Amino acid sequence: MKSGVCSLVLVAAAVAASAQHPVQTKHYAIAGAPEGATGEYDSLRQLKVLDDFDQSHFLERFDHALLNNDRTALDGMISDRVIWVAERFGKGEDLDKEGVLASFGSKEKVKVSSHTRDHVLLRVFGDNTVMMTGNSTSILSYQKAASQSNRLFATVYMKIGGRWQCTMHTIMDYNGLLPGSHLAGSR
Repeated sequence: MKSGVCSLVLVAAAVAASAQHPVQTKHYAIAGAPEGATGEYDSLRQLKVLDDFDQSHFLERFDHALLNNDRTALDGMISDRVIWVAERFGKGEDLDKEGVLASFGSKEKVKVSSHTRDHVLLRVFGDNTVMMTGNSTSILSYQKAASQSNRLFATVYMKIGGRWQCTMHTIMDYNGLLPGSHLAGSR
């Protein structure tokens, strides 16, 4: 009984706390996502972080660097301590920064022809961190093998030393899409 009462009190406290800080949303136009992204925030401070991230045009520059295998540009946008976990053709990869640059900084290993995202959500954590999640459909060549599949992704960007950097990226092949995805026709 005590456990049930404690659980009820915790749930009530969580509901009361969320009522004090309702999540608000703002639409952002981003590269690779024709429908844009939804930014979630619960304070003006978090809205400023989202707006700063958007106004930096980081996603546009990152998208351009990936599509053009621009190693120099990627080097400046990926944190030295990045965590990069990917899956291609059922095989996992856990790359450090040099591994990411070796893969995406040269057309020999990975060549991205196009990629489209939807269900993109941007969430703020603290004063300098934005997490982006969603669906991705890419057409690419990976070690000279064609790859076109649906993927789920989560990427974390942090403002470090005054500039936005990718600090974590994870993507996995996914036989399906998030409900309501508009990418279904692009397979």
